[in-house]
Amino acid sequence: MERNQTFEKVRTAILKTSPDLDPAEVTETSSFQTLGLDSLKLVELGVWVEQMFGEGIVLDDWVDQESLKGRDGFSMASFLEFIDRSLAA
Repeated sequence: MERNQTFEKVRTAILKTSPDLDPAEVTETSSFQTLGLDSLKLVELGVWVEQMFGEGIVLDDWVDQESLKGRDGFSMASFLEFIDRSLAA
């Protein structure tokens, strides 16, 4: 799947999870913190992403990886990379 297709699917999932977000705010350089995606929203996002991409995407693995990064974690770019790697495996 091309990166742009992955981004559009994730963007759709984020907007379903947080319908009050301005779609223009959701970019490939967004951080989940600035988008207001707290832990509950991440769980909801995980459900949407799993439905869109299949069960090969294990959100807990990404959350564990990003938690180690501190303030630099939980970016859209790293989430897209995680999905791409998961789909390629």
